[in-house]
Amino acid sequence: MRFSAVFAALLSLASAGPAFAEKPIVAVAAFQAKSPREYQLAEAFAGSLEGALRSSGAFDQIDRALLADQLARFGCDTESCRLGFARSAGVSLLLGLRLEEHAGGLGFEVRAYGVDAPYFGKMLYRYSAGLPRGAEALGPRELGLISEEHAIRAVAGVLSEFRVPVLLSDDGGGGLAVRFKGKAGEYELFRPKTPESSEYSIRADEAVGKVRIDSDGRVKALAPAKPRAGDYVLADLGDGAARAARLHRSRKEEMVFADPGYSDAVLAALFCVPASASMPLMAPLGHYRYGDFEGLSLWAANAAPWLYLEADGLLRRPAVIRREKRDVPRDTSARYNFALYMLCAGGAPLFVDAFAHRYLGDAALYRGAQPVVGGEPTAVFLSAISGGGGHFYKGYRLWGYLYFHLNNALVYSALREYSYSWRYDEAADSYRRSRGDRGRLRLYLGALGALKIVEVAHVLLLGHSISAGRVSEERFSVAPELLPDEAGFTPALRMSYRF
Repeated sequence: MRFSAVFAALLSLASAGPAFAEKPIVAVAAFQAKSPREYQLAEAFAGSLEGALRSSGAFDQIDRALLADQLARFGCDTESCRLGFARSAGVSLLLGLRLEEHAGGLGFEVRAYGVDAPYFGKMLYRYSAGLPRGAEALGPRELGLISEEHAIRAVAGVLSEFRVPVLLSDDGGGGLAVRFKGKAGEYELFRPKTPESSEYSIRADEAVGKVRIDSDGRVKALAPAKPRAGDYVLADLGDGAARAARLHRSRKEEMVFADPGYSDAVLAALFCVPASASMPLMAPLGHYRYGDFEGLSLWAANAAPWLYLEADGLLRRPAVIRREKRDVPRDTSARYNFALYMLCAGGAPLFVDAFAHRYLGDAALYRGAQPVVGGEPTAVFLSAISGGGGHFYKGYRLWGYLYFHLNNALVYSALREYSYSWRYDEAADSYRRSRGDRGRLRLYLGALGALKIVEVAHVLLLGHSISAGRVSEERFSVAPELLPDEAGFTPALRMSYRF
């Protein structure tokens, strides 16, 4: 009886109705923390999460402090107990939080459980974010902004998955209607079945067809459905949280980028040749200086074949070979021309990656307004003159290296068809030269032009990589597994989808 009285009190505080209310009820039930420092951070994150939920306008909320007090008083500290509490209190969505400090940095996690139909206590969404090492030493301002960012993104993710049951009722004129603020259209119709036994039995609702709901909330049956009062449809809660997430990102870009514009693009054009020529020395030094050993490893593995071609072209220059009156193969001429390309523009993307990655990392953690990075004109310029430069500039290394290799392969292939081979004629004491296939040259140039168009369009579609930490929103998951058999164990992959 005492438990039921607490449920009733919390319900009145939430100003909510039954499970099919116009606004569903959300509760931030608990968070896990192992130390006073973690508790402080988790408390701040929980407050940011509540603020994001309020801003979405999609829910009524139960007061978190009162809820935590009542759960602690009755010893309700397990997931099954909290879900039972939420079901009795008419809560539709239950959120659990976890925060942990570890050697690799700081981790946030939000788990969302749907209490009523169609989830019946199942976890419908999980959002986790890992901040890099050193983030735990940030000041209160930076940690507050990071908490706000992840709270807004987590709520937007929850709302993208969460569906609320909307009850059909008599409209007073012989028809059916819903109190509906969603989109007009066709909806799957469900009919609740009363459980046969106790309060916590599984309720097996059934789909009975489809209905069309007009913009004014009137319901029209679609064969073979025969809707009646008490049936329900599943509706989303709008895209208010997604709009808030986009607005927050725009506000963050204004905060962390020092008013980038065309002046930065002009600066990039002026320093392109020095940056490209010094890349073999400055790029590894930049990675090492900032402790970016992942970037240093990627640079060493990906730059090696192209640096070899560049060095070979510079060491075996066609002019030197001709002075010795020897034949000059087309490959030797092509490597020399490719070396000139790498000196003037081809090395710029890897130079950019060595430094932009650090600036974007500081921007992600709100460490002041960052110079040089953040401009769309600069990203377009770097993508146009070299392979992957704009993607490195925006913080997308994998895309950057993909375009870097594709661009260099096509540039070298085109230069090989364009370059001359020189054959020495001893009788005439002169050289005869010949070029490659002009048809293949046009083919390679056309492919390179198409690649540049795709690359520039792609970089314009991407925002700057300034998310505070690495975010994982679990829907699909893949995990290795060992399956026993007669021979011992067979390696396998387990794939699952959370819905």
